Amino acid sequence: MAEYKTIKGFKTQSLASDPSPGIEGQLWYNTASNVLKYTIQATAWAAAGALNTARAYTAGCGTTTAALAAGGNTPGNVRSDTAETYDGTSWTAVTSLGSARYAPGVVGSTTAAIIFGGRLAPPGGSTGQTETYNGSAWTEVADLNLARMSPGPIGQVNTAALAVSGGYGDPPQGQTETWNGTSWAAGNSLNTPRTLARAAAGTTTAGIAVSGDTNPPATGRTSKVTEEYNGTTWSNVNDCLNIRYEAACTGAVQTAALLFGGATPGGVVPQTEVYDGTSWANTSSSLATARRAVGNNSGAASTAALCIGGNPGYLANVEEYSLAPASKTVTVS
Repeated sequence: MAEYKTIKGFKTQSLASDPSPGIEGQLWYNTASNVLKYTIQATAWAAAGALNTARAYTAGCGTTTAALAAGGNTPGNVRSDTAETYDGTSWTAVTSLGSARYAPGVVGSTTAAIIFGGRLAPPGGSTGQTETYNGSAWTEVADLNLARMSPGPIGQVNTAALAVSGGYGDPPQGQTETWNGTSWAAGNSLNTPRTLARAAAGTTTAGIAVSGDTNPPATGRTSKVTEEYNGTTWSNVNDCLNIRYEAACTGAVQTAALLFGGATPGGVVPQTEVYDGTSWANTSSSLATARRAVGNNSGAASTAALCIGGNPGYLANVEEYSLAPASKTVTVS
């Protein structure tokens, strides 16, 4: 019979405390608790570099080591034109947006992004303004056909994106528009019109929209409806587990998405759920700071996400969701 050392390359040690950090596959006997334990890779939220400009309702895209956050609301309910990029450690201010706005949608990367919709500073209302970013400057391009705030942004590149539904303060429209790199074209609407904010992910031919605000400001407006998009039409699938609005969803593919934060009529929530293409499941790790109206990196995997700023309190703190070593106890049944 093969020994554990031969298979994994480690001796089974006796230790008074769990190793930190552990190594995946490591096995040891904890002499303090008198149990056999091992290390796995698990997902968890941890503090990341803070924004330079505290805000809520910002839009974000990219990855956990190359992210962009743009626009938002700053203290005093002031619209922001600030854009910042993240290198995995710290945020750096870059060229400002052409139009200050909050609750826009954005997709792409730190060198090729597109931002659309949102709400302008008073007396301006919801906008369809669209700008592209090339890593150094923002350029205004063709507007959305339907001006709106809080659209669900779907896509991985700035030449192929979806703006899904939206509203808030106005009746949600449900309408989907497709960006082809030059102009927006109207497509089929969601089955349940709602303000998605950041709760949309995937690609233009395999997208997902989840939760949202169905009829502001009515009581009971929050939703846990989940819909999938095949490039033409939306179909209802299994609901997420927790009713919420102004949550964030990230995932580069439709079958692996992460949903976090948001609010219910009772207040903000920290819960995190993961989607496997069939159903949602609660994770064991929640945000350290419960919040809504956050930004996120829409291009990341379901095991690598950023929760950027948010409310209440116009937050600057950022949390990162990633794989990390975790200790488990060996059980025999």
